[in-house]
Amino acid sequence: MSKFSVKKPFTVLVGVIVAVVLGIVSVISMQLDLLPDISLPYLMVLTTYPGASSEKVEAEICEPMESSLGTINGVKNVYSICSENYGMVQLEFTDDTDLDSAMVKVSSALNTLEPYLPDDAGTPSIIEISTDMVASVYLAVSMDDMEMDELSQFIRDDVTPYYEKQNGVASVTTLGLVDKSVEVELNEAKVDKLNDKILATVDDAFAEAVEQLEDAEKQLNDSQESLNKNKSKLVKSQKDLEENKQDLADSQKELDDNKSELEKNKNELADKQADMEKGEKELNDKKKRSQSESGGSKLPAGSGFGPGSIPADSAFRSTNPGFCLKQRPQKTQRRDQTDRFRT
Repeated sequence: MSKFSVKKPFTVLVGVIVAVVLGIVSVISMQLDLLPDISLPYLMVLTTYPGASSEKVEAEICEPMESSLGTINGVKNVYSICSENYGMVQLEFTDDTDLDSAMVKVSSALNTLEPYLPDDAGTPSIIEISTDMVASVYLAVSMDDMEMDELSQFIRDDVTPYYEKQNGVASVTTLGLVDKSVEVELNEAKVDKLNDKILATVDDAFAEAVEQLEDAEKQLNDSQESLNKNKSKLVKSQKDLEENKQDLADSQKELDDNKSELEKNKNELADKQADMEKGEKELNDKKKRSQSESGGSKLPAGSGFGPGSIPADSAFRSTNPGFCLKQRPQKTQRRDQTDRFRT
């Protein structure tokens, strides 16, 4: 190296000058930053679940997410934090992983998993971890003429809103503030005495309620017994009603039969009455013919249909078996004497 420097001093000088110039340019262009922009291979998924315990968050939120997100290409480790009302899953990727592509894959996996999450759970949020999330400035506030509660209120009302309005400030977090609270101490002796009174009142009310319950149960049993008796009476009455209904039906049937028989007898009586009227008419016709014949010619006594043809003690019967006429003896003799006189 020394021989080369001696033989070619100009080349060595040029090299030294170039090195010095590059150093000067690097120093001039270098920016000082307390927290430089460093790309960390981490992603966090935050999911809220209001009203859920940490065990429920772990079983219904974190475990399904770990199973789904752990299969993404490039994931090195999976960590989860389960607390009340929310769960957080942290994904660590390899150093050569493109976080923009990884965020797209995580979002797609969460969209697939979302229908299987509880209905009350919120929408999962993806957060990229960077140095911007670390607080860069810490401020302490104190005032001599203010108490702690007054100072805390002053920081909430004035200091915090002022810094939140400044350019480049993402968020402002307060620590160590005092909140007003009211502490109530109870007198244990009075509390015990009051509890004894309440317990005695409750015991009396409970005993009275038990007694009323027993009376109500007794009334219920009596009512049930009365209901069973009335039910049996109702069944018996219904049975008697069915029997009476059957008897009524039989009586109605017998009445219909008697009515039919009465109609039949009435028809027979009408037929007999018609036959009787017919026989009487025939008898009257015969009488008229007999009288006309007896008036026009002399008939021997005891022959034909004249008055002398019917004996004094005989009877004339019509075609109707139930109808008969008896000849009057004196009238016949008188007619015989009239005929003799005429002869």
